[in-house]
Amino acid sequence: MVRSPSLHESPLLDGLSVRQRELFGGLMEPQHFDEATLIFEQGGLARYLYLLESGKVIIRYKPYDGPPLQVAEIGPGEVFGWSAVLNRVAYTSSAMAMEESLAYRINIDNLKKLCASYPQSSATLLERLAQLANVRAPNAHQEVIAILQSGLAA
Repeated sequence: MVRSPSLHESPLLDGLSVRQRELFGGLMEPQHFDEATLIFEQGGLARYLYLLESGKVIIRYKPYDGPPLQVAEIGPGEVFGWSAVLNRVAYTSSAMAMEESLAYRINIDNLKKLCASYPQSSATLLERLAQLANVRAPNAHQEVIAILQSGLAA
């Protein structure tokens, strides 16, 4: 069941039927983060995809030979934790709440099971994910769809 009216209107669930929203919304667990909370660490097990409801999250990448670099700032309605969907074992970057934040996380194993059980619904969800990813990688829509499909199929 969808947990809040704002989640119900999320771009991730846009265009889904009421039943599809209930199925995918039922996978989403609310997570509250205080300011300066480390959500996941670079190299940590990539188990969750996150949808930020409110607040601000920064994504940092730590190269082996230098200080951490801020690579993205995530705002409400945006998705982060892509490593999980891309079937990576570990997160390639770290995520930290820069202010009090609310996010919904989706366990990637549960998402894969749901996609296998409801392929038509999952195609719509993959389209939404690709649209959200396309904000960071314009003109890569079809490539993103193919990557997401292979990640969720694995």
